[in-house]
Amino acid sequence: MSPSRLLTVREVSDRLRISLASVYSLIKVGVLTSMRVGSKCGAIRVREEDLTTYLDASIQSVSAPVPKAHSVKTSLKHIRLK
Repeated sequence: MSPSRLLTVREVSDRLRISLASVYSLIKVGVLTSMRVGSKCGAIRVREEDLTTYLDASIQSVSAPVPKAHSVKTSLKHIRLK
């Protein structure tokens, strides 16, 4: 078993074509597994195999129906219009 390559957050961002903030969000909520390298507040790294696992789990079938967004009705009674 060969060691997995460690990717920086920027490399993950480039590969997924999403913002750095989006990558940090995925890591924060636990959807994308990461690790810290170094002492205390070390640099965040993502194993290449963890990125592949995330991508495999994210694949949706083209034939699957797309759910409709629920309309949210907001009450604006607190706003007075003149």
